[in-house]
Amino acid sequence: MKTLVFDLGNVVAWFSHEKAARQLARFGPKPDCETTIKALLSHCFGSPLDHAFERGQLSQEPFREKVKTPFELTLTEAEFDHAFSDIFSPNLMIHTILEQIHKTENRPRLWLLSNTTPLHIEHLKKQHPAWLRWFDRLALSYELGRRKPDPSLYDQLCKDAGGNPAQMLLVDDLLANCEGARSQGWNAVCYQPHTDLLAELEALGW
Repeated sequence: MKTLVFDLGNVVAWFSHEKAARQLARFGPKPDCETTIKALLSHCFGSPLDHAFERGQLSQEPFREKVKTPFELTLTEAEFDHAFSDIFSPNLMIHTILEQIHKTENRPRLWLLSNTTPLHIEHLKKQHPAWLRWFDRLALSYELGRRKPDPSLYDQLCKDAGGNPAQMLLVDDLLANCEGARSQGWNAVCYQPHTDLLAELEALGW
């Protein structure tokens, strides 16, 4: 494998969308209302609004307003960004593997491929820059205008890496994303907390 492509959420770092919803709800008229928290969760994540933001079709200020207004949230821009983005914790097992690969002589390229937003990436760069230090490239959905598992996304990254999909490997926690990569000729490992990733990588020829 010449290019190892890692997902961010629930691979490089664990995350909790529910934590974001609870943190945002604290700035509304019903900070402890479970119904409000659930509504914020479905409004902000996995929704058309979320997907538009992740594709770069919506900038930061309109996104904030589309969350703040319907839920009557009273908070500053900085408070919103922190509440929305402070959701990550490190996956230390993956960090150890990335460090090991990074130190290997004649190592493969290490890329990060994430369906994410500028708010989340800005938060990581400020608060956890070490989590990104291993990567030669950050391939981010809001910059690319596409989200996994869009086939054209895998094709473009493969082209950028030299054009041989058999030399590409995706490590992602979502089966749909892995199947999307495989459909374009990539190798893929569907990562879960119990996955022996080193063994999977060795079996695939790294």
